[in-house]
Amino acid sequence: MKRFKGVSELMRWIRDFSEEYFSEPVEFFGEVRDARVNRRNVLNIEVVETVKGYRSGSFTYQIPCQIDYPESILDELGIESYKEMEGELYSVIGKLVFRVTQNRYVVEVIKIEPYGKGAIEKRRQKILEKLRSEGLYPVKQLSSLLELGEPILDIAILASPNTRGLSDFLRMLQDSPLIPDFTYYPISIEGASAAKELVSALGKANNRAHQLIVIVRGGGAQGGLLYLDDESLARAVASSKLPVIVGIGHSEDKTLLDYVASMSFETPTAVGREISQINRDYIHSLSELEEKLDSVFSELLSSFVSNIQSRSRILSAYSIERMIKFDHQKLLSFVRRLNRIDFLTDNMKEALNRSRKNLISNSANIMNEKTKWFWLNLKEFRRHENELSSRIKNFEERITPEIIDLERFLMEKSRDFKKLTGYFSSNAKSFYRWQRERLQRYIAEIRSINPIYALVKGGAIVMDEEGKAIVSIEDVKIGDEVLIRLSDGSLRSEILEKITTKKKNLVKE
Repeated sequence: MKRFKGVSELMRWIRDFSEEYFSEPVEFFGEVRDARVNRRNVLNIEVVETVKGYRSGSFTYQIPCQIDYPESILDELGIESYKEMEGELYSVIGKLVFRVTQNRYVVEVIKIEPYGKGAIEKRRQKILEKLRSEGLYPVKQLSSLLELGEPILDIAILASPNTRGLSDFLRMLQDSPLIPDFTYYPISIEGASAAKELVSALGKANNRAHQLIVIVRGGGAQGGLLYLDDESLARAVASSKLPVIVGIGHSEDKTLLDYVASMSFETPTAVGREISQINRDYIHSLSELEEKLDSVFSELLSSFVSNIQSRSRILSAYSIERMIKFDHQKLLSFVRRLNRIDFLTDNMKEALNRSRKNLISNSANIMNEKTKWFWLNLKEFRRHENELSSRIKNFEERITPEIIDLERFLMEKSRDFKKLTGYFSSNAKSFYRWQRERLQRYIAEIRSINPIYALVKGGAIVMDEEGKAIVSIEDVKIGDEVLIRLSDGSLRSEILEKITTKKKNLVKE
């Protein structure tokens, strides 16, 4: 058994052993993720391969690769940016070496060539075809949040805590004249658990009375987007009862979420700006509607009062005169009938004189009957004339108070409407001030728990190579590289020694 004095000696032995036994170049192919150039002008790429497990699930294997002086790679591969390598398959020839300071194996690339279309896009299209067969894709996408038909007043926010994307989104919401209520669901937007946490948060948000769900991510490495190309996550977004809005923070990259979401924006800032603009347009439309309603109601009221006054004049003058004229015509008709009766009576007298011998008795009876009939009809006419005069008088007495009451009713309703519009305007201003104060309190609370503000006061955050915070010396080993984040930048350092603080004494390990 070979013994070593410490970890550093072991690491150096591994390096020497690798140089001796791994001296020959290796050749392999895989999908490129997260291509970026560091400060030493070295192109770092991750080459990965996802294989199906023996029972269920899948496993992703990855190996870091480095290319010195990468400028020539752009011409050889026919690309304009290293980011274009991401998501594509490449064949790699290089030398496997062990980095002591990084505590990992890397491949120093000798030659790299395209190997074909990347597996990421193929897998993405396969998932979309599966969702299409289930009737979940394509989803009904919104061209604008105006299609919701109402202001945005209740939002479910799914984002990682203490990230710039979340801060940018909340900052844009502050510009909204109607600041919406929001429920924050803290989740991890990157890492192996990202998809599972997002699916769980989507389920919780759909069980509450939100208007829409917003998923935001503030930039980050392009490789972190791969965790969002998950089938279960895409299915949860596509089947969501609430509209899902996505702002991932990568203008040139897409994920499955961009295909299955109701709307997709390039950045969280764009999402917040769209919501603020929708609420601003809604308030503007309400103001215009209020002005139009006030104008229309005033015109309608004026027209109605004018119409009532005109009809009142007609009713008080023309209609009564018309009724009197109609009854007068009836009276003249009755007089003509009486004259006709007189004419017939004279004829009958002449006939009686000519035939008085035979009809004298009958003529006398007929004359008596006609005389009685005349006086009876004359009495009936006088009775109708009295009734008509009474009806006209009653009609005038009834219609005059009704006209006065109608004018009083319209004046009261006009005063009530003006009070109502004043009350609405006052409440809208109070509601705006109250919502603005709420958002300011929420922002203050978020800032109070943000560890980034500790940097401004002279503090620092120490993280390992994976970006996890180091809170104890047990979290690192001698030889590890750490990243120290300050208020004006970051420092990369190597652990040379660990010193344990016990009470007030310092003891070296």
